[in-house]
Amino acid sequence: MTTGGKPVGIALVSGGMDSLVMAEFCTRESDLALLHVNYGQRTEAKELSCFHAAAEHLKVPASRRLVADIGYLKRIGGSALTDGGIDVPNAGLGREEVPVTYVPFRNAHLVAIA
Repeated sequence: MTTGGKPVGIALVSGGMDSLVMAEFCTRESDLALLHVNYGQRTEAKELSCFHAAAEHLKVPASRRLVADIGYLKRIGGSALTDGGIDVPNAGLGREEVPVTYVPFRNAHLVAIA
């Protein structure tokens, strides 16, 4: 699909600086469609607000913005990112076990939606 001569590219945008910079970079090659996913994360409201601010900055029209909700990941539970009853630990790069902040298969869901 193209709009105005450039292909349309989908950028997954959390609302953080990394995704904003990458989306800006992608404007060189494509017209953007932005995707944001709510999965019941503790920072959901702030991330969504930042997503919309990024979309405004990038001048992405509302017709090419999608906010998907996969809140069932919160209901599955087991992650400090989605469960307020589990403390988020300090970084521990030397740990060998699965971190308590891991949301099972979150990124696979994000890519499949995109």
